[in-house]
Amino acid sequence: MENQSDTTLMRIISQYNHNQEDYHQNMASFITMMQQQQDRRRNEIYTFEFGVSDAANALLSLFDPSRNTSVAGLSVLDISNGTTVANYEAEETPFVCPITLEQVQVGEPIMRINRCRHRFKEAALRRWFENHQRCPLCRRAIERIV
Repeated sequence: MENQSDTTLMRIISQYNHNQEDYHQNMASFITMMQQQQDRRRNEIYTFEFGVSDAANALLSLFDPSRNTSVAGLSVLDISNGTTVANYEAEETPFVCPITLEQVQVGEPIMRINRCRHRFKEAALRRWFENHQRCPLCRRAIERIV
């Protein structure tokens, strides 16, 4: 019986990981389509008044109620105490920012959440913290100064 439970649990974890991969691929495709549309409209009268990341966040907020909280974000002091900022170095493992879905470039400022150690482009995570108090990936609370 225990072996069957282990198999079921592994199948659930595998499906979850597959769903996460699909989600990131879909968001990357969506952002590419938005960029292509924006490129086509550059010569038209009407243009986007916000960046692709903002458009993606607006769309995501329709499907993810946790993004629409009335809770204020973190203070500058909370962000400073709960994160570490450094420039991305060439010898580090390459990664894509989970917020912007863009490859992080050498020398670019990155911000790591101290508690869970997830890394993001600094500007993207600072924007996130304007309206949220948790890690965008694991939803773990950021240590706050009370």
